[in-house]
Amino acid sequence: MIVFATGTDQTGHLPATLNSDVLARAEGTLVFYMPVGGLDSITASLTSLGRDPREPAILVEHAGVAGERVIAGRLGEIADEARAAGVGPPAVLITGPTVALASVPLSVRRVLAGMVS
Repeated sequence: MIVFATGTDQTGHLPATLNSDVLARAEGTLVFYMPVGGLDSITASLTSLGRDPREPAILVEHAGVAGERVIAGRLGEIADEARAAGVGPPAVLITGPTVALASVPLSVRRVLAGMVS
């Protein structure tokens, strides 16, 4: 299963209608569009509600265009890693069991390979 959700509403905040409890318990891959402004809140909510903080996650900045950048990490750490890398919008956060199997650059696959439990 794959679930798509918006990470930021028109005001730049997490959408009030985002049901973090349902998302945290979803068995599958989560994809958040435009999560950069709410990345700390998204990841904290998901992990505090039961999603494994060790789950593989990637943040793709400028997906599909020149300057695309992929930051790989774990759900519980990806916000810090994104901040350290200076990631800005537009970006997509992808987390879940399929992330470790994703077709991504070799450098990212090496990081993700150490995350499969």
